[in-house]
Amino acid sequence: MLPIDEALLYRAELTGNLRRIVLLVDEMLLQLGGRGIQRDRPLTQLWLDLSPAGAHVGNDPAAILAQLAGELLNAWPGASDRTDMDPEGLPE
Repeated sequence: MLPIDEALLYRAELTGNLRRIVLLVDEMLLQLGGRGIQRDRPLTQLWLDLSPAGAHVGNDPAAILAQLAGELLNAWPGASDRTDMDPEGLPE
């Protein structure tokens, strides 16, 4: 089993790659012109599958990177025993 920080890093890379692929397929579909609206075309089918996947909340790189940052900051030595913070998390 992967450590959580390594798994989140892989997920962030996968999400970033998915977004780039969606943009590339969008561009290719534009190049097809009128043929791009025919649903039986392989590229159109791929675009119909990728577009919702790229927009899915689970594929938001910002959320994944924020979670990764939280994991890495919590793993930082001494992160949990800060004495100069009040209970609300604000510096004194």
